[in-house]
This record gives sequence, C-alpha cells and structure tokens, in this order.
Amino acid sequence: MLVRTMLGSLSVIALLGAGTAGAEEVKAAGDSKPAEATAPVRETRAIEALQRMSRNLRSLKSFEVTSHSDIDRLDDAGQLIKFSNDVTYKVALPNRLYASIVNGRANREMYYDGQQFTLYGKKLNYYATVKAPATVGELVATLDEKYGIQLPLTDLFLWGTDHAPVNDIQAARYVGASVLGKQVCDQYAYRQGEVDWQLWISRGDKPLPCKLAIVDSSDAARPQAVMSYEWRADARIAASTFKFTAPKNAHPIVLNAASAADKQ
Repeated sequence: MLVRTMLGSLSVIALLGAGTAGAEEVKAAGDSKPAEATAPVRETRAIEALQRMSRNLRSLKSFEVTSHSDIDRLDDAGQLIKFSNDVTYKVALPNRLYASIVNGRANREMYYDGQQFTLYGKKLNYYATVKAPATVGELVATLDEKYGIQLPLTDLFLWGTDHAPVNDIQAARYVGASVLGKQVCDQYAYRQGEVDWQLWISRGDKPLPCKLAIVDSSDAARPQAVMSYEWRADARIAASTFKFTAPKNAHPIVLNAASAADKQ
C-alpha cells in the first residue's frame, strides 16, 4: 500500500470535486434522496504530479523536515479521540537518520548511523540498540518486518520506490490550489481500495509534500489523520547528530523481535 504514514493502518480523505459548490448544487433541506456515486476518475495530471514530487524526494541527499500530526483513535466506548504528534527528521542519505517523536504520552528519539539503530525513551531514560542494515530504505523495512516498529511519516521514504507503485491507485483527481501558511500548494485526491487520501504538493521545479490527509474508509467510524510538513531541503547536518550517546543513568534494554500477533 502506498500510504503508510499512520502509526496504525489508516490511509487518506475522500475524493472531492474541484472547485467550490454553488448554491444551486446544495440540496434542499427536505430532499433526502442520497446522491449517486460517480465512477472513479484517474486523472493523468494527478498521477504525474505525485511522480514528480516522488522523484524530487528521492533526489534529496539530505534534509530536515518537521511535521505536526493529528490522528484519530477509537476508544473502548466507541468514540473517536484525536491524538497529536510532533515529528522531526534529520536525514543524510543513504545511511544516516535521526528522528524525534513528541506527544503528551511519550518523548522518543531514534538514531541510525549506518551500523546501529537506537530507540531512546527520554521520559523513562531507557534505550535499545540493535545492529542495523546498510541504508535507510532497508532500515524502514527491517524495523517493520522484524520488530513491528513503523517509522513515523513512512511515506517520505517510500514514495518513488517499488514499495509505492502508482498502479495501486484506482482514482486520482486534481482538486485545486490551496494556500497553506505563506505557500501555495496544489491539492490532489487519491483512492486505493478502502484507503482515501489527499496530498498537497508545493509548486515549482522541486515539489515537496506540504500536507497529507488520510481516512480509513473501511472503518465505519472513518478515523482520520492529517499531517503538515515544513522542509529544509539539502540541509547540512553534523555527523554527530546520528550517533547515540547514552545519557547519565540511562538503562539499556533488549529490543525483541515482534511476533506475528504483535504485528496485527
């Protein structure tokens, strides 16, 4: 599946018609007849925009990106509860990565220096270190498959690779221009099976994702996630950024391989 950004299994928002509905398009209050679903549209321009952005992402040798995410979770009472995460990445390809994940429940850091991967919990002062594969791409797969750990914002490392084939997209549409802060981005809507997602892409010759919105349409509650991005492309990052040094009194623990049940 192309969109895997969620820490769970969510994916992106319903296809929207381009433009703003006028008064003549709004149903009368007494008209309860359901709207007929239209056939899915797969616009070439929407696919090509995704491919251009993906190629630019894959061309970056180093970058810093910060993201704020709002993620829905269904609680035991059947109510959708929204949780927020702030994520910072510093990446030097092909084999250096630092990540910080902060929310109200946890404050975690991840270090990858091309040889070792360390997960550090700052609140509890625990850390686990394991031998790592040779590239960031291999690290993403190893953490998921062996340890059941999915890196946040995973799509940033999958778009433009064989793990994110555009042939899996059944519907794609250009929605229109959108102003996000001081930046004008183009908004697109996509559909993959029971996953709907919207992507806002910056304009220019080096397009990057501005925002991603995801909904799991297979769940009657339709949980959503929305992620915004701020970029420093081709940032200079010190090598020491990716090397973990255990703080005073930090406790090492073992990172166990995940069972099949843990991954479900």
